[in-house]
Formats: sequence, C-alpha cells, structure tokens
Amino acid sequence: MWGVAEELEALLGVGGRRLTELLAVLLLLRDEGVAGRPRVARILGLGDRKARNLLTALRRTGLIEVTRSGSRLSARSVQLLEPVSMTAQGDVTVCCYRRPKAAALAGQVLRLRDRVAVLTSDPETILVLGFLEPGFSEPLFPGVPSNLAARFKSLVKGCTGEAAVGVFQGLRRYLYCAALVQASDTLLRSTSME
Repeated sequence: MWGVAEELEALLGVGGRRLTELLAVLLLLRDEGVAGRPRVARILGLGDRKARNLLTALRRTGLIEVTRSGSRLSARSVQLLEPVSMTAQGDVTVCCYRRPKAAALAGQVLRLRDRVAVLTSDPETILVLGFLEPGFSEPLFPGVPSNLAARFKSLVKGCTGEAAVGVFQGLRRYLYCAALVQASDTLLRSTSME
C-alpha cells in the first residue's frame, strides 16, 4: 500500500522540497476550501511565481480545480488526503498521518526528525515527533522525558490508529505536516526494502 507522498510523487514526477510544497498546497486548500494564488503564497510564505507554478502543476494533474474565486481540491485529492489530519491547539499545530506500518518508525524517530528538518529548512519549529502503535491509545515519543511527553500526548488525543505524529510550533504549519508525511513514506519505503 502506497502512502500519500508516494502517490503524489508517482503522479507528479517530483520529489524533495518541491513535493513537500505541493502537498502543503493541497493541505492548505483542504482547510481553506477555496483559495486564490495570493492567499496560498502568503500563507505558505512562497513567492507569487512559485505559488502559481505549484497550482499549475496540481491543476494539470487533476488534483485541484480552478474557479473564479480560486482553487479547490478535486474529489481525487480529498480522498488522497484522508489519512492526514491537522489541528491547531494553542500556539502549536498537531499533524497525524494514519499509515499502516507507522510503528516501524519507532527506531527511526531521529532519522524522521532529520528528514523533516531538511525538507522544511527550520528544525527549531519541530517540537516533537512520534508514532502510535496499533491497539494503543497514546502516542510514543522516544527519547522525550515523561513530563514533556505527557504534555504532547494531551495534544495528540484526536489521532487514532497506527500513525506518525508531529507537534510543531506555530499555527497552520502546512509545510511541516507535508514534510512529516513525505519523510514517513520515505523511511517506511526504505524499511520495507531492507
């Protein structure tokens, strides 16, 4: 079973930072419903030309539809993004990526963090990364002291099933959630090949 980023990579023929940005645009449009290019550029901190190029690539592949009021997700994108949830709580964003085999990330949380940091170019925004195992109701945050882990666990309550989870400083961290999805898929793919 392919993950969200793997499907996008196969469909769009891109990887790396560009794939992260394309996925971030999709997550933003899911939250906004409809958004014009200037709004996409402003929220994601992109230049106008880059936002236009990303929206054009997504439109060409049928992942978004363009209306007079802006761009919106196609039915295909809505279905594709189903395993990804984002919530803003206080001054943090919580990302939950429900993915079979996510528990395999247990021994790779540092590698996961490194990949997210490289894709976003801002490691200070990552507060914690972890995972949910099948049959457990609380996430595990390897290497995090129990007093801090308790705080993060309370933030991630809405995440269920087997999943990779991330808590990021700031609101609406679409790029970070996209990077978590992409890094999780990359690590899980490499784990299954070993």
